[in-house]
Amino acid sequence: MATGTIESLRQCFYLKRYSRKMRRWGFSITVLLLLLLLVAVSAIVLYYFSLHLKTTINIEGQVNQFKSSLSNHHLILLTYMRSGSSFVGAMIGAHPDVFYMYEPLWTPRRALGGLTKLRYLNGSELNLSEDQTTFWFTSVQVLNDIFQCRFHLLDVGTLTHTHMYRSPSTEDYAICLNISHVQDLTLKEEIISKIPSCLPLLTSACHQAKVKLVKVIEAFMDQAINLMLSDPLVKVLHLIRDPRAVLISRKEFGFYPEDGVGQNSWELCVQILRDLELYVHKRKQFVGRVLTLRYEDIVREPLDLGRQLYQFVDLDIGPEFMDMIWNMTYAGFPDGCNVCPVRSNATVTAYKWRKRASFKTVARIQNNCLDLINLMGYRSFTSERELSSLHLPAVHRNYDPRFLQVLIRK
Repeated sequence: MATGTIESLRQCFYLKRYSRKMRRWGFSITVLLLLLLLVAVSAIVLYYFSLHLKTTINIEGQVNQFKSSLSNHHLILLTYMRSGSSFVGAMIGAHPDVFYMYEPLWTPRRALGGLTKLRYLNGSELNLSEDQTTFWFTSVQVLNDIFQCRFHLLDVGTLTHTHMYRSPSTEDYAICLNISHVQDLTLKEEIISKIPSCLPLLTSACHQAKVKLVKVIEAFMDQAINLMLSDPLVKVLHLIRDPRAVLISRKEFGFYPEDGVGQNSWELCVQILRDLELYVHKRKQFVGRVLTLRYEDIVREPLDLGRQLYQFVDLDIGPEFMDMIWNMTYAGFPDGCNVCPVRSNATVTAYKWRKRASFKTVARIQNNCLDLINLMGYRSFTSERELSSLHLPAVHRNYDPRFLQVLIRK
């Protein structure tokens, strides 16, 4: 009896011990199963996330590749009135891979002066009269819309301006509208009504271009910087001409009277120096995206500088383009046109101002523009004899961008 009782107690002890082990194992198995389930769910989530990420990257890559293949660069030809920009714009714009729009800010500038209101295809109007801030933002938006080929957002005045004939990229559109008659008020509304049907000519040419080029004399470096910050494709060609040549030409065109040379020379040179200084302070952000050139260097060495311009925006350079540049600079025929790009001798044309200007006028300009003249490597003339002696070059040293460091130290 005692033996049986002891055996029963031993069996009970082992059963309880086994039961406790089973409970521990059961708990462990449950935890293990939960961990395995969590790992499996995580793996599934990561798998689908990786698929989505890979697809997104592929799509974005294809989109970027597509954009890059269609438009490698958005180029702003930033310069000042009577600085040779028509010639340089035509030199770049003649390339078949370029969409070139000539002076798209001309109408907004007139609106700023109160001469007109900006009218749009949706029927809205914008009054810019003396509103510099709105003009600043409107100008930036116009350039951005052109780079994105959104011509339906431009004002009617720009879309019907005869400037459309000044570029091979927009000429077909101008012919479609018959813009040459836009000044006839009886035909103006009829021409405007044709814009939607002719606009695809602009849009198609723009989308097919590798480089989109706008020439502007109504914008400044701060606006160009704004566009470079928002659009990584934007580059700037900053074209500078001897301020004496610019101001003499402006006076001959009647943009200011003889007694206005002092004020006008001061305003021009301050603006150019300001634009140069803005770029100098931002140059580390825009390495390789801003090219500053002197007009005089381009007309002196058109083939070398033409090649440099094409390389700046990755355009193919072939012998036919070099022939074209040569014909524009030294083999063209004089036609009496003061704003036409083709010249029989571009260098002679660039320095005609020295024969036409009085030393008194030149001396006043030099007095207001001495910093810019020295910075850009131009020669200051000290007498009527020096001014009229063309064997004495107006450019006395090569332009070096490192000279712009002077602006930082001032």
